[in-house]
Amino acid sequence: MFYGTAGPAPDSEHWEQLVLDVASSKLDRDDTTRRLRKLVKKH
Repeated sequence: MFYGTAGPAPDSEHWEQLVLDVASSKLDRDDTTRRLRKLVKKH
């Protein structure tokens, strides 16, 4: 879980799922890049 200054980040579950998918090799480089860009745009 990712925390900001006021508690958990609003989409922390999405970040956590991305990290778990990368660690378990469920995503290739292109998929990882696409998902990461979507998450970064939200912030």
